[in-house]
Formats: sequence, C-alpha cells, structure tokens
Amino acid sequence: MSILFACLKRNNFNETPCSKEVTEFKKCWTENAIKHRQNKLREKEGELSPGENKLSHRQISALLQKFP
Repeated sequence: MSILFACLKRNNFNETPCSKEVTEFKKCWTENAIKHRQNKLREKEGELSPGENKLSHRQISALLQKFP
C-alpha cells in the first residue's frame, strides 16, 4: 500500500503510470477478502483450525461437545 501511495505521490496522483502498483494492490485486497470470507464461514460452522489462537463461541461449543 505504501508503494502505491509513493507512486501516486510521485506522479501527482495520476493512476496511469502506477497501473502495476494499482493492480497488485487490487489483487492483494481480493485475496485478503477471500481469506476473510473463508474464515467467517469456518467460524460460523464451528469448524476448528489447527494452531488458531482465538476461537469463536461456536468453535468452543463444538470443541466442548467433542470432549465433554
């Protein structure tokens, strides 16, 4: 993101010369949005992920049902 803003500042906020940085930023944002949606679905279903530090209430309930 800082690379994108530096490029925009260098070119007086004209996006045309910074098309590479803009497309990389959009790609990164899209990948992050997909991961975020997958995590939300996993939390909603109560599915556990190994190595996860924070658990939702549904994940805790699923874990307690497995090991009463």
